[in-house]
Amino acid sequence: ALLSRDGKIGVRATSHPAAARLTRELGRPLTATSANLSGREPARTIAEARVCFAGRVEFFFDGGTLAGKAGSTVAEVDANGLKIIRAGAIASKELEKWL
Repeated sequence: ALLSRDGKIGVRATSHPAAARLTRELGRPLTATSANLSGREPARTIAEARVCFAGRVEFFFDGGTLAGKAGSTVAEVDANGLKIIRAGAIASKELEKWL
């Protein structure tokens, strides 16, 4: 259920302290949607998220007001290396350090 049509999976490495602690305490990864619908600005507060996802999301976790304006950097990593799909808060040079 987590795979895309072409058999790929998206993984997000969070820098948000509450989300990072939650995954550490659970001892396992979490699955979650982005904080926005495709093509729309991301929700920065729980109130904005509730409006954006009204009737679509059952549970909200209030991690406070999110900082920053840039969205997530989306990259594809495979045997050929790194390919940026959408530029965002993290530069490709920073991502390349992890390969």
